[in-house]
Amino acid sequence: MFKLFLASLALVLFQGDAQLRGARRLQDTDPAPEAPAEAPAEAPEAPAETPAAPAPGGLTAEEQAKLNRDFVTAIRRQDTATAETLLASGAQIDDISMSGPHWSPLAQACVSVDSTMALWLLEHGADPDVADNRGRTPLYHAVHYYMYDVVEEMLKTAKNLSPHDGDGVDMLTRAVWQKDARMVEMLLDAGATSASATTSAENAGWEIAKLFGYTSTVAPLVVTEAPAETPILP
Repeated sequence: MFKLFLASLALVLFQGDAQLRGARRLQDTDPAPEAPAEAPAEAPEAPAETPAAPAPGGLTAEEQAKLNRDFVTAIRRQDTATAETLLASGAQIDDISMSGPHWSPLAQACVSVDSTMALWLLEHGADPDVADNRGRTPLYHAVHYYMYDVVEEMLKTAKNLSPHDGDGVDMLTRAVWQKDARMVEMLLDAGATSASATTSAENAGWEIAKLFGYTSTVAPLVVTEAPAETPILP
């Protein structure tokens, strides 16, 4: 009886040990799968460089600047053939970016007292009203430098008849101060007005004073030579 009990106990222990070894083998051969590693976030691509925006006419800003620069050079050299070609290629006739004082090519021609190129530019559509960094226009410069033929042409299209310099001296006053009766008359006929010029005109000489309506002004005396005495014949 005791032997039978021992045999049963041994069988139970053997079965328990077998189950334990089987469980261990199962753990060794079938490990739990690991969680997949997170995929690294993709770095965003750098945006492509924005190409330079084309200027009007399909030119880049650099191309436009070169055309304008070459045009100014052609005007200074009085090279109308090259200037004509550059205009056809897209040069801007009223560009001011090539000048420190912001003079347009027309203003530069007037400051240089170059009537030939000033008239050429006007013929090709240059604007006499483009102001520089002090408020002076090509028309103002033409008045200042006694360019009568250029002023006459500018007055056909000019809309600003009261341009001034940086000190507030307007164009008509400048002409009065210069005692330029011919220029004053041209400007008044075109419709220019100025309170300052009107005040200054009273003491600017008879010719200018009468243009402003100073009727009390006495005209200068005309001095004539006395006729030679008739010699007494013996």
